Amino acid sequence: MRKKVYIEEVESDESLVQLTPLLDVVFVLLITFMLMAPLINVDHVELATAGVSNKNQPAQSVLTLTLRADNSIWFQGKNVSLNQIGSIMRAERLRFPDQCPQLIADKNCHFGVYQDIKNLMEDCGFQQMDIILK
Repeated sequence: MRKKVYIEEVESDESLVQLTPLLDVVFVLLITFMLMAPLINVDHVELATAGVSNKNQPAQSVLTLTLRADNSIWFQGKNVSLNQIGSIMRAERLRFPDQCPQLIADKNCHFGVYQDIKNLMEDCGFQQMDIILK
């Protein structure tokens, strides 16, 4: 009588994927992001409420820039370039130190142009800028 011998195939450990190093890296990245998140400064804009009364609207400013849909910039009825705004606003800052500049922006203008104007205003020394959307 013959005995039947069963041969079991043992899977090698080489075919298994070790997830431990991957999980270690993911946890290190998670902890890094959790520690760095409070240190990141983000610009934010306060939005006005829907039912704004006339007394809460900003006063008319002498320093009013208009940003049109074609991304042209206008100051006191004159079309000016982005390079000219810096020198103009520095001079106006000396003439009117207490004025807050207003930017009247069209909804179809590019955000990058607004961002460039905002950075120029900060470089000129203005702490605040009113943004009027139409």
